Amino acid sequence: MSKVLAVVKDIPDEAYHKDMGLFFHSLHATLNHILLADRLWYGRFVGQQISITGLDQQLVADRHQLSDALLQQATAWVELVSALSDQELQGEFTYRDTKGHELTRLRGEVLDHVFNHGTHHRGQLSAAMTQLGFG
Repeated sequence: MSKVLAVVKDIPDEAYHKDMGLFFHSLHATLNHILLADRLWYGRFVGQQISITGLDQQLVADRHQLSDALLQQATAWVELVSALSDQELQGEFTYRDTKGHELTRLRGEVLDHVFNHGTHHRGQLSAAMTQLGFG
């Protein structure tokens, strides 16, 4: 994420907020979605589930504060995952989805999903930044 954010910081506001045809439209909205999803899943892992109004909910309006929040969340993930044992990674993980349904999956598989989600959207960001001439 830090490499993406290093490029994003040099993109002018107009381009940063431009609809680039991404699922969440702009670079800013996509970064907000990544933060929202990370906080949602992280909260599930630490027992502090957050409530959201939608997957496009803006958590942070200021782009510099958003970058800081994304880096802080990435650090929190590293600390959480580093503390997990192999046994915990292979164990079951029960959580509630955004509709309140209780689901149980293997903890490692859930983490795969979480990190693949971020990779997917970082790929979208990379393509959009390249189109804007910042790649």
